[in-house]
Amino acid sequence: MACKKRATFWARRFLRNFLAWVAIAFALFPAVFVLGTSFNPTNNLSTTRVIPRNPSLANYYELLLHQPFPTWLWNSVKVAGISSLLSVSLCALGAYAFSRFRFTGRRVGLLTLLLVQMFPQALGMVAIGERAGATDILLSYAYKLAFQGARGNEMGMASALAVN
Repeated sequence: MACKKRATFWARRFLRNFLAWVAIAFALFPAVFVLGTSFNPTNNLSTTRVIPRNPSLANYYELLLHQPFPTWLWNSVKVAGISSLLSVSLCALGAYAFSRFRFTGRRVGLLTLLLVQMFPQALGMVAIGERAGATDILLSYAYKLAFQGARGNEMGMASALAVN
């Protein structure tokens, strides 16, 4: 009886660990792929491997020395900082109003906030991604490089930009 319990315990543990490693692999693969693409000198996504055959720093050289990358990065930091500051400020004011004042619609507003916060932010990522190409400076430039490059598809350069 004890042997059967021990075997069941180890089978469950193996299955749980196996599923955890599969989930980790699925989570890390896109990041590893983008990193590998950034080292690919051919600038072609269709022939990109996870680990390129002839890795090169040419895309990073192009990005850091021939493009105004520090300016783009600083602009993105400014936009992110200002939007974060405004968002936190407005949320703090709203939270104060909901916690201190008694008004009509307070209960409905609190329940609505609770309902909205119950759904994970990942559900909104598709909608955010659709709009981010037009608003985020670095992301829009990476998108233009990858899909609208003047010299063809600049996947390596866009990946180098995304990694930085």
